[in-house]
Amino acid sequence: MYRPFIALSLLVCALCAEAEVVEKGLFASDRHDAALLLSADRIPAKIGTLFGFRFLPDPEWDQTRPLQVVVHHPPMAPLGHEASGWIQYLQPGQPNTVVWEFEYEEELIPGEWVIFLMQDDEPLFVERFQIILLPEAQFL
Repeated sequence: MYRPFIALSLLVCALCAEAEVVEKGLFASDRHDAALLLSADRIPAKIGTLFGFRFLPDPEWDQTRPLQVVVHHPPMAPLGHEASGWIQYLQPGQPNTVVWEFEYEEELIPGEWVIFLMQDDEPLFVERFQIILLPEAQFL
């Protein structure tokens, strides 16, 4: 039961030997040089919140290349889809930032969200986040 997970983990580690995640949490924007606002893996579900990770690419990655970002999340209304994705281009020789931004009410779903950064359908990085609902402010 655990063997496929262990094999996948070893594959991910082998692929990422020279690349590393250096920051994870809430970011100020979706730019590669965005400021990290808070290092965290528990993220509040709120419109405008950007969360994800920053990584340093392998020094051998010396050219821009397309990478797939896949975000697994709890089922999202109205269709119930459980994954979203896009293409992002690697910026060689500098830190790269991969973030999700909560833009719509139907995205504010608590639970585990996992961001995969893939190249040629192979995972380069897998980062997990716990999305939490915050209570509305109560005014007297």
